[in-house]
Amino acid sequence: MALTQLTSDRLYRESSLKHSDITSTKHLAPLDEIVGQDRARHAVEFAMSIKEKGYNIYAIGQNGLGKRTMMMRYLNQHWQTDSPVYDWCYVANFQEARSPQVLKLPAGKGSELKKHIEQLMGKLANALPMAFDNEMYYQRAETLKNQLTERQQTILQGLSETAEKNSVSLSITPQGDYQFVALNGEEPHTEDTFDALSQDEQMPSAK
Repeated sequence: MALTQLTSDRLYRESSLKHSDITSTKHLAPLDEIVGQDRARHAVEFAMSIKEKGYNIYAIGQNGLGKRTMMMRYLNQHWQTDSPVYDWCYVANFQEARSPQVLKLPAGKGSELKKHIEQLMGKLANALPMAFDNEMYYQRAETLKNQLTERQQTILQGLSETAEKNSVSLSITPQGDYQFVALNGEEPHTEDTFDALSQDEQMPSAK
């Protein structure tokens, strides 16, 4: 094929803006279509038409080709014309930390939820220290502690009396553990005296 030499006037097309009110390209509406890249555009359109799950779109190429621009533009057009979309939010599952719970929200509500949670966390960061650092809290905590101690003493007293009726002593070790010791009269049994007892005497029925 023979090469044809072109003159400069055939390489440039002049556009006249004398009859246009536009003075800058910033006044022009952006194109909704991708210029060129017909093969890639058709491939993306075909991929977008697939309704089945498990398919992905992977765009590869040199920087500056407009891959991201093309994909974002098609995605924005796709969700507006397809079935309703939702925001899927993962939140903490306090019963099973490794299995977060999923919230299905209307499109756009996910970012609102995130914003509200962040605001709540900011308020709690200030409110919680104040709730646990005041005289009312300390008084309430002391009251509950006394009630728990009194209840514990009552239960231990009843348990000790029941054990004593069965020749068993209930004592507390220096480490705070509870210990049951078989009694030989008023004294604790030794290993020898306990082994000398019959099976029925070692395991008396509760009275």
